[in-house]
Amino acid sequence: MEITIKIDDEFLKERGFSEKDIKLIIGANLYNNHVGGTSYIARILGLERDELKYGMGKYGGIFFNVSVEEFKEEMENARKFLK
Repeated sequence: MEITIKIDDEFLKERGFSEKDIKLIIGANLYNNHVGGTSYIARILGLERDELKYGMGKYGGIFFNVSVEEFKEEMENARKFLK
């Protein structure tokens, strides 16, 4: 399924938002509402996971409210990075 959202260009311009900013805002909201982990949400929004994590910090994502599954995912990714 594909969902298209039409947002007036003037609205975006007035607020300095790009298409990516809107995706990041949506991603932060999905994460905060426990829809999925950062990898899943980034994938469905067409973003890189690191882009989403940065954007969540910018647009209100809360990382300290992490589920056990998300924590395990974060730890596994950290292990891969540190190898």
